Amino acid sequence: MKEFYNDVDNKTWARVIHGDSTKKYAIADESIDCIITSPPYGDSKTTVAYGQFSRLSLQWLDMVSDEELQIDKQLIGGIVDPQTKNNLNSKSLTKALNLITEHDSKRAKEVLAFYVDLNKAMIQAYRILKNYKYFCVVIGNRTVKKVKLPTDFIVSELGENLGFHTVDIIVRNIPNKRMPLKNSPTNIAGELEETIQKESIVILQKL
Repeated sequence: MKEFYNDVDNKTWARVIHGDSTKKYAIADESIDCIITSPPYGDSKTTVAYGQFSRLSLQWLDMVSDEELQIDKQLIGGIVDPQTKNNLNSKSLTKALNLITEHDSKRAKEVLAFYVDLNKAMIQAYRILKNYKYFCVVIGNRTVKKVKLPTDFIVSELGENLGFHTVDIIVRNIPNKRMPLKNSPTNIAGELEETIQKESIVILQKL
């Protein structure tokens, strides 16, 4: 990254923070002009194998430690507390969780853990963003137990609870994918579900 920025513009400054986006770090309140991010879409059991992809690149760089081998537990929603309650005040999330609970209450708790952590990260984003500036979230709507999770709407609702205003939700096709168009999250032969083929760009403004 240093070589890239030096080649492009020696006046450009970049800083990489190795940290947890759900926690407060040394970024001052109301100091950021724009946040553009694409958080995980959910757990790696049935969607994107974030941990596997991360470990592969780290192995190439000879940077794998015991901590990196446990990366799935460090991701948003990686640790599930069965006692966690749904206090996020999102109608879209509550509706989806109720449907998933009818099939599998354990999976519903795993889904809730992801959104609880995502909400914590959004709290930190709101803290560091300047007033009237923009928070752009690229996200996909995954399916759990044949229930489509409208994560774009959920992000909008969580944001508005924090004080953001939803400017727009733009849906785009994913032009190139390394994942198959269908997978078998239940591991039952012949029982397939479509993987994420579209992404939403949720544009929020801090008021």
